[in-house]
Amino acid sequence: LPRITPDSLDLLEWLDAIAFVIRDEDMKLIWCNTSYARLSKRPREKLIGSHMSDFIPPECADEREDAFKKAIELNQTFSLIQFAAGGRLYCQIAPIDEQAFGYKGVVTTIQEAPTSTEIEPPHYDMLLQSSCPDELAVLTPVELRVLYYMSQGLTTRDIAKTVHRSTKTIDNQITSIHNKIGATSRAQAVKFAVDRGIHRFTPTEWEHIITRKSGGKVDTMMP
Repeated sequence: LPRITPDSLDLLEWLDAIAFVIRDEDMKLIWCNTSYARLSKRPREKLIGSHMSDFIPPECADEREDAFKKAIELNQTFSLIQFAAGGRLYCQIAPIDEQAFGYKGVVTTIQEAPTSTEIEPPHYDMLLQSSCPDELAVLTPVELRVLYYMSQGLTTRDIAKTVHRSTKTIDNQITSIHNKIGATSRAQAVKFAVDRGIHRFTPTEWEHIITRKSGGKVDTMMP
């Protein structure tokens, strides 16, 4: 990212496909564009002056703030992948021009991570393991794991072998997934997962995310 100055903000407002947000070194939201407000599902006037902990769980806010503070401290740009706002997001965090703004801070760009191409390390610097899953919050960590393998095209039998459970158990979990997300077929459930970029996480990345979702208490079925 180029170093952001106040003169850049009018241009960033018009970039509808990318969300931009500026926070100061205390992590207070100073400015955001319309795309960020839409992604947050909150009016901009409510976002200005807020902190992440006002809207998301403390562990999610802490992990994100640590990344932002690292960018300020090292005066360096970082890229990251996270699962938030119901999808896989690609973000860049970069220091703003302190002299131009009169304070230290960071600008974050947020956009949907492409689902048709691979974005793997070293093409991003960090994975945020705490998630803000939105409509996936109704699923248990075990169901999220099964949904992930469904998105990879595994059959029920293959999933059962992978997670060391019976096919009957997996069938029951798939039925539960369908009921919770309103899917009437396996194809709909797979499309639901793929549309949110779940299939583009590696198995290890997705395991970290669902483990953090459960506070580290998930029944580990990975080999």
